[in-house]
Amino acid sequence: MTLLPRRALGALLATPWVTPAAAQPRPSVHFLSWTAVLDSLRAQFAEFTRASGVSVRHQHVPWISYRPALLAQLGATAAADVVLMSDAWLPEVAGSGLLAPLDAMPALTRFNAEAAPACTEAMRFGGQQYGLAYYTDSIGFFYHRGLLQAAGIATPPTSWEEVMDDCRRIRSRGIARFPMGLPLAGDPWLIELLSTLVFSHGGRFVDDARVSVMAEPGRGIIPVLTFLRDMIHRHQALDPASPGQDEVGVARAFAEGRHAFALLPSYRLRFLNNPLTSDVAGQARLGMMPVGGAQHDPATCGWVRFYAISAAAGRDAGRLARAGAFLSAFGGHDASGAYTMQRRLFVNDGLPFCTLPLLNDPQVSDVLVSDGESPEWRALHLASARNKDVIAPWFGNWQGVTNEIWRAVALDRLAPEAAAEMAHALWVQLCDACRQRP
Repeated sequence: MTLLPRRALGALLATPWVTPAAAQPRPSVHFLSWTAVLDSLRAQFAEFTRASGVSVRHQHVPWISYRPALLAQLGATAAADVVLMSDAWLPEVAGSGLLAPLDAMPALTRFNAEAAPACTEAMRFGGQQYGLAYYTDSIGFFYHRGLLQAAGIATPPTSWEEVMDDCRRIRSRGIARFPMGLPLAGDPWLIELLSTLVFSHGGRFVDDARVSVMAEPGRGIIPVLTFLRDMIHRHQALDPASPGQDEVGVARAFAEGRHAFALLPSYRLRFLNNPLTSDVAGQARLGMMPVGGAQHDPATCGWVRFYAISAAAGRDAGRLARAGAFLSAFGGHDASGAYTMQRRLFVNDGLPFCTLPLLNDPQVSDVLVSDGESPEWRALHLASARNKDVIAPWFGNWQGVTNEIWRAVALDRLAPEAAAEMAHALWVQLCDACRQRP
């Protein structure tokens, strides 16, 4: 038996999984995604190929490795035709000319009329639209009905002041040691969680022109950073170990009955009400986000993941036509004229959708009710979601530093005022550097 050289073997093991090209008929679409919902994707691939005669060459990479793989793929000679994108990367990727805008493709932009406006806005950069939605979600305010009832709390809180009052009551009665669950590990969810706290208190990181207001009294982030610190060190609502807890750990702790409240992606509701995965099945509920400060209406932070067409495919008429057909079938109507993929992703995988007509779909309604919510509540939650205001070409560099700043505040190692000034100064520095590039 001939052994591969060690270097060649390492390269082989590092290569992302790809459907063998020889097994694919032509014509085809090359699709790059992160590794997720594979059963739903493969079912839609089969239906798409039967209807269009176009096969799908699917390459998927784990999320942790996806962004560098995406940038490498889009910059390669043989770039993928369609890629999955995050709204957080759009200014960087589209600003580098690596994606094809959809504005001249009315067969795709027509779906905007039936989508939540915040979803469409999240896929726009520089006045142009770059995708159709894969899914959307936002940070949800979870509460445990049973623990609230045990503490004599009849209704879920509607303000952050009430949340802290309820936490003190629950803690004093020995029902939960740390009533609030909030994942503060430096993972991709941290900016969404902090943005939720900022928006729900009536604050902002930057204004509409992307000028930082972080350190400004009254509309910046100092009150929220103070509240974050106080939740741990004054109110004792949060575990002091929260800066080391990730989203999966907090979801599991809630599922074990250790928290009365938690901030988590709203899709976690199905996991928490599934008796196979949760000890609190039937007790987990989503409430509207509490308000504080100058905020009067519920506000949370949302995000959008979407299908986009590479600039390389946009320069070739045949590839562009096939990529456009793919986007329609996966992010819009398929051959049946229905939003089959968005329905499938919600029913099978629990991923919320941007498409408003699906709220009237009987199957979707049944699943919403079985999960513990309703179409009416889902519509309200969609309407309360706001996109991150810090998305910019330099966002990734800013986030990499500020994640540790937020965690230092939570650990009471950095004053909120100093943290806001540091985050502001870094934003100004990166923004100025960005404007100086040719």
